Amino acid sequence: MSDDEFPMTVVEILRILYFSESPKTSVELAKFLKNRGINVDSRTVRYHISRLEEKGFIKRLGRKGVKLTERGVNEVRRLLVYERIGIPSIEIEKLITNSDYDIDKNKGKVMVNAIMVPKDKYDLVVPLLLDISKTNVITSPLLAILDEKESIWHFEVKEGHVGILGISSRTYDIIFQKNGICLQSTATGLYQLENNTPKGFMEIISHLGTTISPGELLIRGGYTSVHKVASTGSGYVTAAIKTFSSFLYEDTIKILEKLKKNNISGIAEHSCVIPENKRVNIMDKNKGYLVVYGGANYFAPIVETGVSKKLEIARDLYDIQKMKKPEKVLK
Repeated sequence: MSDDEFPMTVVEILRILYFSESPKTSVELAKFLKNRGINVDSRTVRYHISRLEEKGFIKRLGRKGVKLTERGVNEVRRLLVYERIGIPSIEIEKLITNSDYDIDKNKGKVMVNAIMVPKDKYDLVVPLLLDISKTNVITSPLLAILDEKESIWHFEVKEGHVGILGISSRTYDIIFQKNGICLQSTATGLYQLENNTPKGFMEIISHLGTTISPGELLIRGGYTSVHKVASTGSGYVTAAIKTFSSFLYEDTIKILEKLKKNNISGIAEHSCVIPENKRVNIMDKNKGYLVVYGGANYFAPIVETGVSKKLEIARDLYDIQKMKKPEKVLK
């Protein structure tokens, strides 16, 4: 459907449902709409709900209300495509705002990546994850498993499949922001290792003009060789460039040390000053930087070996206390 076929009220209903973690009733939707300056009653909302249901964009869950279908989610992403350009996108901003992770207590919700794997191929996945968990090219070795029909935000495990969650490198953005440091993710690229030694970037994708995670593009596009890195120490992985004010370098190091104790690491490079040959613009001369291995490297071997392509980066928040090392969750 073209954008012009959706009245503003319907677009806002779809937007509300897209950013909601749970189903919404017509009364709740009417209240949300009123807060957005759209005064309609629940009866009008029910009319729009019926029309959206006819088009296959939403489904009813009894008295709980309604939620978007997979088709509905895709339609909203198309409608909001220009709002989703760049980093942080509106989705990432939502997750950063809603995270309650406490670095000192190592409790709360962190940002996670997700991949869906057919149950009949699960035995192929276990050794891949165990191998990569022993390397330092991931954000964290911690994992969680979702069974069929279980879900997180717009990621529902289909029948006959298993969902696997791993910590996203976007979690750094959350933690640093909550500790008073503005950490900016500027780009993600293809990063080379040789005999387990970092060699540097081969390709870089800026976060400014894309709605798809650059890491997801590189992994799905077949550019990475993380499986090879796990076995030989040489190959290509994804890594993100994150910048911060130079005068906060000592505070940055303290945070990284705390995170390492919490099973969150994966730093390839860091410095209080961006070297002149790596500066993208004049503002970079006052910046420090981190090169952080992508959390999605954990699942890259699953994609590289053709077991599954259903990878989604920075998909939702998940309680870190429910996540365990692979030896304890992979059965």
